[in-house]
Amino acid sequence: MCGYVASQCAMRFRGLWAINEWELNSSSLFLNFCTAGTVVSRWGLERKLICATTDQGANIKKALELYRTDSEVACAWLPCSSHKIQLCINKALDSSPGAKEVIEKCHKISTFFRKNPNAMSTLNMQQDKLFGRRCKLLSVAVTRWNSQYDMALRVLRIIDAINTTFSMLDKGPRSEKAKIADLPLSDQEKSALDEVLRVLKPMAEFTHWAGQNESLTIAQMYPKILDMISRPHTSNTEQAQVLRRKLDELLMESWPIESIPDAVLLAMFFNPACASLPIMARTITGDGVTLLAKAKSLATDAVVSMLRQHEAENRRQAEIQLGADHQDQAEQQTNNPEIVNALVADRFWRLQAQYAVDLYVLQLEIDPGMFKQYEDTPQRYWMERRTANAKAIRDVARSYLCIQATSTASERLLSKAGSILSSRKASLSDRNFVNIIFYHSFDRFKK
Repeated sequence: MCGYVASQCAMRFRGLWAINEWELNSSSLFLNFCTAGTVVSRWGLERKLICATTDQGANIKKALELYRTDSEVACAWLPCSSHKIQLCINKALDSSPGAKEVIEKCHKISTFFRKNPNAMSTLNMQQDKLFGRRCKLLSVAVTRWNSQYDMALRVLRIIDAINTTFSMLDKGPRSEKAKIADLPLSDQEKSALDEVLRVLKPMAEFTHWAGQNESLTIAQMYPKILDMISRPHTSNTEQAQVLRRKLDELLMESWPIESIPDAVLLAMFFNPACASLPIMARTITGDGVTLLAKAKSLATDAVVSMLRQHEAENRRQAEIQLGADHQDQAEQQTNNPEIVNALVADRFWRLQAQYAVDLYVLQLEIDPGMFKQYEDTPQRYWMERRTANAKAIRDVARSYLCIQATSTASERLLSKAGSILSSRKASLSDRNFVNIIFYHSFDRFKK
């Protein structure tokens, strides 16, 4: 999936494909290691590729590594934020025996009823009597986000009906008593389960929100992750306290404030609503350098690089218009005819870049409240700055504001591809298949 800013200042993502790199058959899609570089070169995105956001699969990481090695392109890599949160949750539960134990007990309860039709029938009757409706018990799937949380929450929601059912089954045959001997939750376990689910609730809501928002960028998501780490929470049970401490440790380890990736820091810097946050004033080194100071330095370098690209493009266009025999005239057609020496040109561009970055920071300091309106659409702020002096910094900002926060959009597209490429469509040609997927990713945003 490729992200860009549309004319309406909204984020758009499109599925880009390289036909001859796909091995198509009746039941599967196989992506080899060369596809990443082939797609980028096929669509002419070599100079526009800033960062790649993927899951942490070994094949995907290897594809990007090979592409960066072969093409010598400085493309940053970011793991999918939603996947990282799920990994943190799983590791925290594994490191918190008390919380893991109560979650596993809920899993045993759910499995017992789902495999025992008579017990399930009795449970449904109790739900009708107590709640007037029925809730289906859920299973745990490793590949489904928040499946442990959803399963345990469903058990807690109908725990009264479950306990009533267990009391009725306890009066039955001895074989049934043996099956349910250790299943009922005690009052202490119910209290612990409630506290554990309260700890996990913000994570579940966060990943649900991130998965639904297909145009979510890292500039919008990273501050919310940092807020989630620093949120206050009080727990009364030991299981929840241990789980919360471990979660905080893993989240801070996965998203360290002192070593934010350069691509993420620039994305936050060019988001006006994020650049004015107090976190940007945090010191990250022993000599007093703040996140904002580091972001200004990185932004200046990025704008200088963009000015070089603009100058090279202007020279190329001038040469095309005047012809190869008029190279001297072509040099006079550039934006900076007085610049001859390369060192002078670099100094001139750096001064231009510093002025543009300092002007942007000054606006943030004068009236940070005015940028609140751009919190959800930071692209709109830069689209509104159409002066000639702001062209380079605007182009850089739009590039970094397109970095995706999650890989859910591409995973949905691949799921759609798997449903289209089936045995019922065996006569579908490779090119038609790719066109269908491409237009599907395009039509999603016409609503």
